[in-house]
Amino acid sequence: MSMDLSPAKQKLLENWLKGNRPNDNPLDIPKRKDVNSIQLSFPQQRQLFMELLDRNTAVNNLSVLLKLKGCLNIVALKKCANEIIKRHEVLRTQFVLDKGMPSATLIQTLELSIPVIEMTKFHKQDLSEKVLELAEMEVLIPFNLSQAPLIRLKLYKLKNDLFYFLIVIHHTVADGWSLGVFLKELMSLYRDFQSESRIKQTELPIQYYDYAKWQTDDQKMNYWERELDYWKNQLKGDLPVLELPTDKSRGPRQSYEGGTYNFIINKDETKALEQLSREEDVTLFMTLLSVFYIVLHRYCNQDEILIGTPVANRNLPELEDLIGAFINILVLRIELNSYSSFRSILAIVKRTTADAFTNKNLPFEKLVEELKPKRDLSRTPLFQVLFNLQNSPRPKLEITGIESSFVDINRGVSQFDLTLMITKTEGQCVATVEYNKDLFKEETIARLFQSYQLIIRNVLNNPDISISEIPLVTELEMRELVSDFCNLNSDIPLDKKMHQLFEEQVRISPDQIAVIFGDKKFTYSEINSRANVIGRHLHKHGLNPGDCVGVLMPRSNEIIESLIG
Repeated sequence: MSMDLSPAKQKLLENWLKGNRPNDNPLDIPKRKDVNSIQLSFPQQRQLFMELLDRNTAVNNLSVLLKLKGCLNIVALKKCANEIIKRHEVLRTQFVLDKGMPSATLIQTLELSIPVIEMTKFHKQDLSEKVLELAEMEVLIPFNLSQAPLIRLKLYKLKNDLFYFLIVIHHTVADGWSLGVFLKELMSLYRDFQSESRIKQTELPIQYYDYAKWQTDDQKMNYWERELDYWKNQLKGDLPVLELPTDKSRGPRQSYEGGTYNFIINKDETKALEQLSREEDVTLFMTLLSVFYIVLHRYCNQDEILIGTPVANRNLPELEDLIGAFINILVLRIELNSYSSFRSILAIVKRTTADAFTNKNLPFEKLVEELKPKRDLSRTPLFQVLFNLQNSPRPKLEITGIESSFVDINRGVSQFDLTLMITKTEGQCVATVEYNKDLFKEETIARLFQSYQLIIRNVLNNPDISISEIPLVTELEMRELVSDFCNLNSDIPLDKKMHQLFEEQVRISPDQIAVIFGDKKFTYSEINSRANVIGRHLHKHGLNPGDCVGVLMPRSNEIIESLIG
């Protein structure tokens, strides 16, 4: 594909990135003849595989928290929620293991309750803060997948006219888009109920499991063959593993223990980024993604980097109003050169992104199945970081007689090492970073994304700047670092030798990373053990404390071990 997109292709790509999908799939989705026959979709298979690895995880819990001010009709709210459960059969799904494989069954009728938590019992506390605490605890409670419905609703009552409304839903039956569909239907039904109109819902043209049967049809591989060829070529050879500079050693399997870091790209910078994007004939998505590639390249010292990005995967009009797990993942593989300019990196990202979105229909699960990457339970396959720009605004909250607003909530989980989610709202970019707390400290993530913001300012000032010349810290921070490093008044005990100080640090933080060399990382404990082996070897051959030992070797972790030994 040409790097210079025509206006029509540019508009098409922008619509893809915003989640507005054209009807580019020539195949109609038929209703299945047997409504009790359920075939799991590819996204469901992926989510259930993760659940089987760790049944006590909440990594697949999606949530939204609303603040509702006004006279809320709780009976009406419950009735409306249950109408939605009736309309969308996927919300009445439960999953079981059948001969070692997950399968789904539908519950024809069920009643969803909405517990009301009286917050007035929490005396002498900031009740809004307490609601956030309780809501975040609720979000971290795993679902029992064998018991429908896989959705929980809860009201927190602060006053007769002040509530917080929490929705938690499992990713096997919904995605982020689905939350918007649920809210839109809930508000529409509530308005009908309050106006004493007869609650009426048009029948859905198809159900989610009609789509799932259609998606997993064996004949669909013929339709995907061209896209599969593209992805196999794009991801051929050895795939690089992103070695982020972690604060802690990586465990044998992912923990999904997540933290959140937030920052804002202000209106002036957002406007300038959009102007730069127009000048370079790219989207804001591509510009922000290019900056993400650069900060990862600089911190990881890797030239080839893979980043995942989600797409809504609702290519047909009849899918837009369905609740269900449709989301697909694209893997963007970029090779950077430290001497390249930002402008040239942006051109590479533009071409790669445009090609990827042209081949967006192949399910990520089929791609993994075809590539058969080496499994590592401590990492996700193919990529370790995710990037997403959400241009579509949140659904308008129009509830009769109620003043309503969204409340940000910390999910407490991280599916990947890092996820950068950016939402453009009110003229600025609001960024949320989810990170694995078992790998990173919050201050490390803060430094990383302070560098991200600094790179933005530098490329706005000079798009032709070489990426190796872009500073990662401000001049003030650099002076402070140099001052701290050269501080001769620091409390270093003069009666102890270097190896003794190192051993003290080993006792304090044995599992912290001490040395990074290439793609290898060594903890203080590991370096100390290797140094002790060298020391014992020298002593065995007649060397005593104070004797001089020459060290000549290439730069590596072994030179550190030798000097300490």
